[in-house]
Amino acid sequence: MPILSRKDLERISRRVLFRYLTLSDRKMDRIDPVDFAEKICGLHFAFADMSVTGSILGLTSYSDVDLTISVPRGNGSVQEFHL
Repeated sequence: MPILSRKDLERISRRVLFRYLTLSDRKMDRIDPVDFAEKICGLHFAFADMSVTGSILGLTSYSDVDLTISVPRGNGSVQEFHL
């Protein structure tokens, strides 16, 4: 396994940051980590409230999944998320 120096890491990070900044046609004053991960890493995000009580904080999948999550709502109904 190669060992990267601080200089190596700086060079890599500058190259990746430059690539990200050139993908946008507007001036950025901050980097949105979700936008960065989608554009540079090809990751995909979906956001939804999965719990009324906060008992479900999130879900992460590293490959395609077929999953249904049923979340009870405060009014007695159930909301389903198909992932």
